[in-house]
Amino acid sequence: MAVSDTRVPVSIVTGALGSGKTTLLNYLLTEHHGIRIGVIVNEFGDVGIDADLIETSRDEVIELPNGCVCCTVRGDLVEAVRKTLARGVQYILVETSGVAEPGPVANTFLSPELPEIRNRAKLDGIITIVDAEHLAEALAHGETAAEQIAAADVVLLNKTDLVGEEKIIAVERNIRGISPRTYVFRTVRCRAPLDILLATGKFDIDRWLGENRDHHAHAGFMAVAVTQDRPLRMDAAAALLRSIPADVFRAKGILCVANLAAPGDRAKDVRLVFQKVGKRIETHIDRPWRDGEAHASKLVLIAPKVDQALWQSKLDECAL
Repeated sequence: MAVSDTRVPVSIVTGALGSGKTTLLNYLLTEHHGIRIGVIVNEFGDVGIDADLIETSRDEVIELPNGCVCCTVRGDLVEAVRKTLARGVQYILVETSGVAEPGPVANTFLSPELPEIRNRAKLDGIITIVDAEHLAEALAHGETAAEQIAAADVVLLNKTDLVGEEKIIAVERNIRGISPRTYVFRTVRCRAPLDILLATGKFDIDRWLGENRDHHAHAGFMAVAVTQDRPLRMDAAAALLRSIPADVFRAKGILCVANLAAPGDRAKDVRLVFQKVGKRIETHIDRPWRDGEAHASKLVLIAPKVDQALWQSKLDECAL
C-alpha cells in the first residue's frame, strides 16, 4: 500500500521588480480555500515594505529584509522555514525579491544536507510572474528575469489589461523562447484558478536536476530605503512621489499622510500606498493607521544608482 506524502508543500513566488508578487500573495491569502498558509517574504534592501502590504495576520508572515534569500541570507531562510513549519501551516509561500534567481532557494528544499527541511517540506512549484508591459525592460537589466522564467513551472503573464493583444502574443512568444515547456497563464492582478497555484505538483525535479541553478547576480541594481517617523503633508508627499526620476525602475512605499478625513468623519493619519514600475505610477489611500501601529513612512527606491542622503532629505522636508 502506498504511503501518502505528509510533507508541507512549498511554492516559490518569483518575478521581476514590480511584476505583482505581493498582489499574488494577497490573492492567495484572502481567498476562501480553507488552507492555512505561512508566508516568507524576502526584500532587497535594509527596510522591508512587502510584509506591511500583505493582508493577513502578521503572525503568519516572516520577513527577511537586508539581503537576498538566494545568497547572503540562505541560513536565515532555513530558520524561517523551521519557524513556519512549527506554526502548523498547511502550505508555505516563499516570495523572493525582484532581483533574486530562484535556483538556490529551490535547492534549499532539495538539499540532502538539510534533512530536517527536506523531510518536512516539499517543493511543489515555482511560480514566476511576468509583467506584460515591462518584460523587455526587465530582460534588458540583466540575466535575472530570464533565469526566473527559465526556472518556472508556471508563468503568470500579469497586467494583460494594460497592453494590447498583439503585445501579449509577442511577450508569450518571448517567454516560450526562454522556456518552451513552461505553462503560461494570462492574468489581471494575478487572478488565476487556485488549482494552478496551490498544491499542483507541477515541480519537475528531473528538469531541475538537469540544469545548474546555483549562480546569481543582482543585475546592477541597488536598493535604498528612507524613513520618517513624523506624519507627512499630503501636498509635499505627492510632489515627492512625482519627482522620482525615470531611471528609478522600481519604487514602492507606505507613507503616513497627516489629517485626512472622509466626508462626515474626523481627520486622522492615513496610509498612502505608492507603487512605481517603469513609467507607471499608482497611489491610493489604503486605510487609517490602526491602534498600536507606528505612524512611520517608508520609501524604497531601486535603480542602478540612488543617492540615499538626497532622498532622505527630500522625505524629511515633507514632514510636519
